[in-house]
Amino acid sequence: MKIAITGGTGFVGGHLARRLIADGHEVVHISRNAGAEDALGRKSGVTRVPSDLSDASVLAAAFAG
Repeated sequence: MKIAITGGTGFVGGHLARRLIADGHEVVHISRNAGAEDALGRKSGVTRVPSDLSDASVLAAAFAG
């Protein structure tokens, strides 16, 4: 399943993202934080979308599918 999350650089969001990936889900990680890649490592199954949640067109693209 494709699942979009925000807050993946935080404690709970990071654990959630890693668990979803381990369970075989495709994670779309929406974050304004440039360090998001470091927080999740370079894991396969993660699509990173830089956004501060105020750009509706970026969010629509991230949630597509």
